[in-house]
Amino acid sequence: MRYKFRGKDQRGQWHYGSLVMGWMYDENKQPEDTAYIQHSIHHAANWVDLATVGQYTGLNDRYDKEIYESDDITYNGRMLRVVWDSGRFLAMTLDDVVCIDLHEINEKSEIFGNPYGEGQKA
Repeated sequence: MRYKFRGKDQRGQWHYGSLVMGWMYDENKQPEDTAYIQHSIHHAANWVDLATVGQYTGLNDRYDKEIYESDDITYNGRMLRVVWDSGRFLAMTLDDVVCIDLHEINEKSEIFGNPYGEGQKA
């Protein structure tokens, strides 16, 4: 499977594709990490806010929408956030009390958003 990511640019537009990491100098001439999403090898990469970058889990919800790291989902009346932990994707309550392997619930869950605003393609 090819790794797929998404990230949001400064205009609020989501970009999907390969993640390209780099660095550049900030206004104080200090190096800082930067992230770009490249749609394909034939397209230029788009700068995205590193905080909004999330990896596609390889799983879809019950409506066949792609589930990404940091997505907020509902399952059995619970609101959960998708996280990467210990080599796998998990769905956790925001207070970290409940933790479920995403593979066990993805087809019964529904995406309702993420901390950075709507992220799903129509």
